[in-house]
Amino acid sequence: MWSNVTNDSNYYEYNLGNGVIKSGRIACDYYETPIDILNALPKFVKVQMNYNKHSKKVKLQLSNDATLKLSDRLSENLGFVPGEVLGENVVRDTTYAIGSPFIADPNVDLYLLYIYTDIIQPEMVGGVFAPPSFAS
Repeated sequence: MWSNVTNDSNYYEYNLGNGVIKSGRIACDYYETPIDILNALPKFVKVQMNYNKHSKKVKLQLSNDATLKLSDRLSENLGFVPGEVLGENVVRDTTYAIGSPFIADPNVDLYLLYIYTDIIQPEMVGGVFAPPSFAS
């Protein structure tokens, strides 16, 4: 199985306020569901993450100047806008809820599938005849 979270897409950074920043990388792996990705991220009291299986969206609750920054692809996997710092406008001493604007889908970047096979006769593929391929 291939990985949908790779070395260039597994970075996270929590800013917990008062100059406390926690950053790191989750394991490169294939995460089947958004819940698997959320479970791979470390847990902090100021940052709560939930996945709604009915709406298929992620909800963050940030409090007291906490922010979360994810790598672009990890943001897309969780349904957020790539490059956005989540909770950037949170007012001190309040709790702020942010819902992902898009559906969380760990397979969002896996849109190509290559199948290698020997075709002996021309076959109809996607409305087009594929000529036979002869190995030399």
